[in-house]
Order: sequence, then C-alpha cells, then structure tokens
Amino acid sequence: MIEQEHRGYLIKVSPVNPKSWVIQNMKRGGSLPMVFDGLFTDRHTAMRIIDSYIDKNGAVNAKAKSTGGT
Repeated sequence: MIEQEHRGYLIKVSPVNPKSWVIQNMKRGGSLPMVFDGLFTDRHTAMRIIDSYIDKNGAVNAKAKSTGGT
C-alpha cells in the first residue's frame, strides 16, 4: 500500500477506492478535522488541504514555549 507522511498526517490510498486518497492522523486516538474527511483525487490535493489547514489553524503538535528561570 502506498502511503506518505505529510506534516503529521498520513496520506494513503483509499481501501474502498484504489484511485482515491485518504488522510489519517498519525497520532493514536487523535481526532481528524472534518476538512480531511472524504476522498481526494490525488496525493498533492490532500497535501495542499493539509498545508492550508495548518497554516490557518496553527502547527500540528505545537507546544507552548516555556521561559526558563533567571
């Protein structure tokens, strides 16, 4: 099965329709945004959707920066 990781998400061939692609979350138990639900015609379209979502809503797995003590 063909799959590719892109910015914390897994893009792989759909098990239902081998000519389409699906997006899955790489983290165990994480929820998938509704914009990623469905089938995509090609891998690059799925990558653009992921990029635009992350650019709009912030980075995946972003951790708050802590300031060290003096």
